[in-house]
Amino acid sequence: YQARPPRATKQILYVDDEEILLEVGKLFIERSGAYHVRTCNNPLKALELLAHNSFDAIVSDYEMPDMNGIQLLKQVRRTGNQIPFIIFTGRGREEVVIAALNEGADFYIQKGGENRSQFAELVHKITVSIERREVLLALQESEKKLSNILAALPYATFAIDAEHRVIAWNKMMEQMTGICESDIIGKGDFTYSIALTGKAEPGIIDLILHDYPGVEDFYAEFRQEENIITAERFLSLSSGYRHVRIRAAPIYSSLNQVIGAIATIRDISDNFMNEGEDRKSFEMYKQIANISPDWS
Repeated sequence: YQARPPRATKQILYVDDEEILLEVGKLFIERSGAYHVRTCNNPLKALELLAHNSFDAIVSDYEMPDMNGIQLLKQVRRTGNQIPFIIFTGRGREEVVIAALNEGADFYIQKGGENRSQFAELVHKITVSIERREVLLALQESEKKLSNILAALPYATFAIDAEHRVIAWNKMMEQMTGICESDIIGKGDFTYSIALTGKAEPGIIDLILHDYPGVEDFYAEFRQEENIITAERFLSLSSGYRHVRIRAAPIYSSLNQVIGAIATIRDISDNFMNEGEDRKSFEMYKQIANISPDWS
C-alpha cells in the first residue's frame, strides 16, 4: 500500500506522559506540513479534548498514569468514535499488541531505534490510517446513495462491492425473494444467490468483477455487450417458478475504477409464455428446476 500525502492539514492528537518525546514527535510529524499536532500528557485530559475538538487521528503511548493506551482506546471506541488510533509505545509484549488490535487499534508501533526512522514510520502509518478511514466513509456514503437510488427503481435490483458483498437490496428484491434487506446487506461468499438458485454460487453479477468459467452455462440467451451482461434463467422464487431476465453492469468510482456491480432482475414469465412457449414447455422447465441441483 502506497500512501498518498493528505491534501489538507490534518489534526492529530498525540498522547504521551513523556514531555520530551511529545515535543520531538510533534516536530517530526509536523515537518511535512500535512499535519498539525496537539499534544497531551494525560489520557484523561485527552478524553476531554476529544469531547470538544475534532481530530483526524490519535497517537497514544501505552504506559501512562491514570489510564493506559488500551484503556484510552476502549473509552474512545465505546462512544462509537472510529477515529484512526495508533499505539506508539516501548512495550513490546505480545499480549499488549493483541489487545490493541482486538480493541480496534489501526496500528501498533514499537518505539526504539533512531528517531528519524521510527517517526517516519509513524507518519506513514498516520497517513495510511487516515486515508483508509476516508475511503471507508466515502464508500459508506456511496452505498447509502446507491441504496436510495435502487429504492426508487420499479424492478428487483441489488448491488455488490468488489469483494462480492451485498451493498444494496431494494424492496422489489425483498418481494421477489422473501429476503429482507437487513438480513442480506454485508453478506459475501455469494450468499445472495441462495435466495435465487438455492445455493451459494457465482452469478451473472459476479462475472462483471471476475471470470468464473462455466457460469454462463446455466443461463439461456446469454450475451455480453461491452461491459453489460444480459441472460435469462428459470428460478424458484418466493412467488413460485419464474422465468427471469437478469442484466448486470459495473459500478464505477469517481476515478472510473470498477468498485462493484449492479444487477436488475425482471420476471418475464408472461412474455416467455406469450412468445411461443406452451404450457407443456413451462411445466417441463418446472420439472427441470425440481430435479436439477444446479437449477434449484
